[in-house]
Amino acid sequence: MSESWPLLEVKDLRVAIPSAGIKVYPVNGISYTVKSGEVMGIVGESGSGKSMSSYAVMRLLKDPIKVESGEVLFNGKNLLSLNKSDMEAYRGSQISMIFQDPLTCLDPVFTIGEQLTETLHAHEEISDAEARKRAVEMLRSVSIRNPEEIMHNYPYEISGGMRQRVMIAIALLCRPKLLIADEPTTALDVTTQAQILRLLKRLKKENGMSMVFITHNFGVVANICDRVSVMYGGHIVEQGMLEDIFNSPRHPYTQAILRALPKSESTKGERMETISGEPINLIDAPSGCPFNPRCPFAKDICRREYPGVTAISDTHIASCHLLAGGASDEQ
Repeated sequence: MSESWPLLEVKDLRVAIPSAGIKVYPVNGISYTVKSGEVMGIVGESGSGKSMSSYAVMRLLKDPIKVESGEVLFNGKNLLSLNKSDMEAYRGSQISMIFQDPLTCLDPVFTIGEQLTETLHAHEEISDAEARKRAVEMLRSVSIRNPEEIMHNYPYEISGGMRQRVMIAIALLCRPKLLIADEPTTALDVTTQAQILRLLKRLKKENGMSMVFITHNFGVVANICDRVSVMYGGHIVEQGMLEDIFNSPRHPYTQAILRALPKSESTKGERMETISGEPINLIDAPSGCPFNPRCPFAKDICRREYPGVTAISDTHIASCHLLAGGASDEQ
């Protein structure tokens, strides 16, 4: 791989879903890169397109949902052009994914040990004894204290936090270069969330791994991410380093989300700020900027045209007519 290439480059990715004789676009022309050893956070409300974008990268979309256009370059190779068997060779070995709900992803009729060893056999020429040894070692590395016992358990016999650790172990068994984590802490209590985040940060450092971390929680973003892409209505509306997004948010949507976060200095009974309006309905999506019906600064041009990308700095971009000056002259 050339040193000038990022590990992962998503270019103008567009995902289409046929619906009632029309197409809707839950992912509508997004672009981002992930460098070696970096964590890219993809954040936004439910329905913004975060998870759909990750399924497109992994080639896990189900018919009739299709990637309509764009490229997904991994080490310079376009994953969208690979045949099924070549993509399966990448998936799990070079790129792995942790899903939001491990109980629906782990097979209830196979033990934890069977699912771990099956993953190794699918990607490597390895004996049964060596596969079991590697599986036990990986369970121990994800902070499971009694891995030999857990190998004999079925998924429904262990806790939610333990299942999430098992999913992480399966994802990391073949030492992938890139891990996509789709809301991996959402269903967990706060204490277990913190444990899983500490675990992921440790494993990332130990394995030299890159990550795409998908979440709706800006607190989680602050904890683990290096750069952030903010999604709304299928678009990335703002992108920058972690400090760019938190210290100098420029898109009205990003600003609204950050204002709505709980404040440590809030007094009892104080009303929290909320984002006005309803999340976008993709079947009846507004023209122009998708955030315009909820934006307090929206002008006529915001309702007519989708804004181009404005570079705020070398590391920080946003798509808003206010930044480009297009809305500044309108009343």
